[in-house]
Amino acid sequence: MRQIFFRVLLSAVALTLTACAGPGQVVDPRTSNFPANNGLALVRVVTNTPTISSQLGLANQWANLYVRDSNGTQFQLLLSASEGRRSTQVFSGFLPEGKYELEELFFAIKRADLGRQGLAFQVKAGQVTNLGSIIYQSTGNNGYAVIRSGKDDGLTSMLAEEFPLLSKESQTNQISFEGSALGKENALGSTSLHVASNSPLVSGVGSATTGIMQAIADNLSATQALDTWKTTSDPVARLNLAKASTYALNSVRELPGGELIAASNLGQLLLREPSGKWLHINVGDARELTAVHARDRKNIFVGGEEGQLYMTADGGTSWQRMPFPIRASLILNIQEHLGELLVLSLEKNEFVLRSTRDPASGSWAELKRFAVNNPQLFTVHASVQNVATIHGNKYIVVVPDQALQILDLSARTWQTVVTGGWYRDVKAVDNQILLASGGHRITPFTSTDFGSTWKEVPGSCAGLYSRVVSIDFINPQDGYMLCAANGMMAGSTNLKKSSDGGASWQTVVKETPVMASQMLATKQFILYVDIINRIYVSKDGGASWTQEHVAN
Repeated sequence: MRQIFFRVLLSAVALTLTACAGPGQVVDPRTSNFPANNGLALVRVVTNTPTISSQLGLANQWANLYVRDSNGTQFQLLLSASEGRRSTQVFSGFLPEGKYELEELFFAIKRADLGRQGLAFQVKAGQVTNLGSIIYQSTGNNGYAVIRSGKDDGLTSMLAEEFPLLSKESQTNQISFEGSALGKENALGSTSLHVASNSPLVSGVGSATTGIMQAIADNLSATQALDTWKTTSDPVARLNLAKASTYALNSVRELPGGELIAASNLGQLLLREPSGKWLHINVGDARELTAVHARDRKNIFVGGEEGQLYMTADGGTSWQRMPFPIRASLILNIQEHLGELLVLSLEKNEFVLRSTRDPASGSWAELKRFAVNNPQLFTVHASVQNVATIHGNKYIVVVPDQALQILDLSARTWQTVVTGGWYRDVKAVDNQILLASGGHRITPFTSTDFGSTWKEVPGSCAGLYSRVVSIDFINPQDGYMLCAANGMMAGSTNLKKSSDGGASWQTVVKETPVMASQMLATKQFILYVDIINRIYVSKDGGASWTQEHVAN
């Protein structure tokens, strides 16, 4: 325990002594050009955990990244101020010319050993070593694998913006892991992938909880995907396995043909066909996607971390990157109204709403900024769902812990409606009702007059030791509510149903097999996802359930 304490203390001190240019020398690469005999190394870390939740003892972000030179000297790379805000981070720093290897990721008392796994690289004086993306993939029971991709994933554009004092020549002529010129190929191909580690994650507090949850999964015979990690060595197969066994369902939308589409992890969309078959649509970027809007199955807009914004007109066969004004942003919601594209993003501690009628041109109009008291909300929750919606000719965004902000799209006027609660989701149902739901101990409310008046949903499960995880109505009368009860050592979730507009609730599922992290309801079915990424679907109002799988 003493060793852990001193490690945490040293880690805190190291945060003020980052980006070392040599033993005893500290140089911030954002305010300086290359020190003598130094180069710059940067790498993106994508942490693909099953859920953003302390219940599994998993960290979806890291505080420190250490490297070690051939003499055994340790250096710490600096965490970028414009990190992805969800599951991606960028680390960088000046290093003396020489040979290095990635040593470990560290957060509080958790560490992921990266050393002696073939993650060696070179640094040359006056040059930028672009290490691409490192995908950290939890494999269950405290195990993990690290997949290295040579894909740039926006690191070059980040260099120009965040490191303006570095020479233009060094930014253009970057070198890769092996010390050769950085390739221009942007596809995640087999030649650019390498599986580096499959050793246990050394974890203090949290490992017991993770072990308990894994034991539950073992008892339920739900570890086929996790066990496959032990026998699969092909890099591309491992990447596909990561996408299939660990994913997010962000900004779920129902298409006119009855399909569901969701933004997800590792640069992919997930599409559920009416038959129950789940498909992958790959954008081709390792960073998480958090917002999607689709006119139909072919015409899709998608956004995510670090200002990613893409569009496709052929169902995802090809993608076009759309210029977005701010790279250091998390895109939370995409809507469209009469040919106008509205994009809501989180930038530092503000929501920013922009619009355009020609997204490919890069011409955007800023419509409004709102201060956000709890921006970390979008890091700790397992999914990003209904931050904003369109209700008739009104665009409605819920600002956590503050109010609904309503834009009349015809008059271009704003209205502020105080909700009196810490809300993060807003949804319109059949153009008759607005539903606002939120976090711990927050009771959902409904409104039938665009938020002028609100009615508390009675009988909800919000309380001191319980909370509403998700609430969804398929029409103003029929709704479902996913409830969580939190105990000292464990927790559980149950599903309730209302047939009278939320006036009364009946329990449909007394206790889900494993805690659920998300629920949504459509006119055709109810769907919930548990914290080990199993999807359950009911087509009879919750009387019976079928487990569905995301294909490899």
